[in-house]
Amino acid sequence: VYTAALDSGLFAQKDIKVRMTPFVDFLPVPDATHFVFITIKVVSGRSVEMRRALSQRVFEAIQALGIPSLSVSVEIVEMLRDTYVKGLCNGINDVSPSMVS
Repeated sequence: VYTAALDSGLFAQKDIKVRMTPFVDFLPVPDATHFVFITIKVVSGRSVEMRRALSQRVFEAIQALGIPSLSVSVEIVEMLRDTYVKGLCNGINDVSPSMVS
């Protein structure tokens, strides 16, 4: 996922973060015993074509792993740039949150 996002050219390397949440209990879809549901959150400003190309690139990267019986879904979620705030909270010298440019 990280490499596909980086190779898309849409993000600086420092801006890509990958987090995984495993599911122990789930009902698989027919014909698949495993699943991966990928949610990619991007700050607004990228065209539908860019987001569609990103989801396709990530899907193909997972598909290329050759994992049998794997259901893959990729979702792009657009975060509004005007309301997205990011900051560092370390409990000592908290930095004020800033709007993402």
